Amino acid sequence: MANDGAASIKACALRVARLAADGTTPAGASNLYITDNFVRLVAAPEVEEGDEITVANACGRNVVSVKDSDKITRLNLTLELITPDPELLELIAGMLLIQTAGSTVGFAYPPLNQPIVQNGVSLELWSQATIGGSLAAGLPYWRWVLPKTYNWRVGDREWANGSMPNTLTGIAIENAAWANGPANDWQGPADRVLAAMREASMPVPTVGYQATPAQT
Repeated sequence: MANDGAASIKACALRVARLAADGTTPAGASNLYITDNFVRLVAAPEVEEGDEITVANACGRNVVSVKDSDKITRLNLTLELITPDPELLELIAGMLLIQTAGSTVGFAYPPLNQPIVQNGVSLELWSQATIGGSLAAGLPYWRWVLPKTYNWRVGDREWANGSMPNTLTGIAIENAAWANGPANDWQGPADRVLAAMREASMPVPTVGYQATPAQT
């Protein structure tokens, strides 16, 4: 299919997969979550500016002027969830689950003054691909992949007469070990901090953990 110039609008599904220490997606019954419980996901580049060398002669004229290229070192992430979903917060931010009779009924923050040791999660987001106000034929979705995110921290929490957002911040880096992803269905590169490609379908958001199959 030739490039059709489809726009990307709306964010309709987010898939979160637990990572192992080596960056792979381990199989497990509680290692995957597919949700539409979010308002936004923002990825802002962290830029290290290149060195700049300037030397002027005695008359004030620059005789040496060199500027090295800037470097993107990571992506800084902000994720805003709509509801305080305990299992989703456990998966992303290391929350402790509170359970009663085998059912998840709440969560607790990690201990204070201790580093949060986590291998991180991968994020996949599906948005709509549109042309002229309609879904593009054949490949109506954009799939956006961040193969390793980590260092997730909870933001301010406010209780008020209104919606109570749940804000998390984290970091994204490259992860070649992610390979073809938790569902073994990614055809693009995994050795980049962010990649996107068109697809024919997207997963269905469901409340609660889902199983990650064995990586092939």
